[in-house]
Amino acid sequence: MDKEKILEFLKNLDEITEDNTLSEDFVAIRLPKHEDRIVAIIEHKKPLKIGIRCDRKLAKLLRDRYISVVPTKGFDERIWNTIICTREIPEDEVFDLIRLSHRITIGEIEA
Repeated sequence: MDKEKILEFLKNLDEITEDNTLSEDFVAIRLPKHEDRIVAIIEHKKPLKIGIRCDRKLAKLLRDRYISVVPTKGFDERIWNTIICTREIPEDEVFDLIRLSHRITIGEIEA
């Protein structure tokens, strides 16, 4: 899984913007229509890391289940997880989690 594939997936969900102002190592994926809220944070370094919003119970469950899921530093660690893309989590599941983050961010469902 690479950054371009993730960005392409996100672009199919809703109009997004890429914000590179946080750091040269990160890109924030924002939704300008929703108060410029962040859907995901993608770290450029290898291995690729994706910070996403998550339901509180699911966030803990994922951390307990996968070594490659950790709290996202600098964000509310109760609802933000970072997925380290080491192929431990199947690609389809990663995309499902990104979709969930998008739905939480637009307010379709609660975290």
